[in-house]
Amino acid sequence: MGEARTLEEQNIKAWNDHDSSGWVGNFSPDAELAAPGVSGSGTDIVRLFYSIWQDAFPDNQVRVSAIFEDGDTAILQADFVGVVGHPCLR
Repeated sequence: MGEARTLEEQNIKAWNDHDSSGWVGNFSPDAELAAPGVSGSGTDIVRLFYSIWQDAFPDNQVRVSAIFEDGDTAILQADFVGVVGHPCLR
C-alpha cells in the first residue's frame, strides 16, 4: 500500500468523522479543486467545498467501493450517502 492510498484513506476517515480540520489539513496550500459548483485553488476553496457538502448533508457518509492506486495517484470509487437538511428539521 502506497502513500497515495494512505492519504485517500485518511481523507475518507476525516470526512466520515466530520473532522473539518483533519480533512482540510490533508490538502497542500496550493491544492486545486474542481467540482460541480466549486473550483479554485488553496485551502480556502477546499474548506468551502467541505462546508457546502457538510452543511447540506450533516449526516453524510462516504461508502467506499474501491480505491485504485498508481504511483502517486489514488482514485476513489464510492457512494455519497446523506439526508438533506439538519436532523432537527425532520
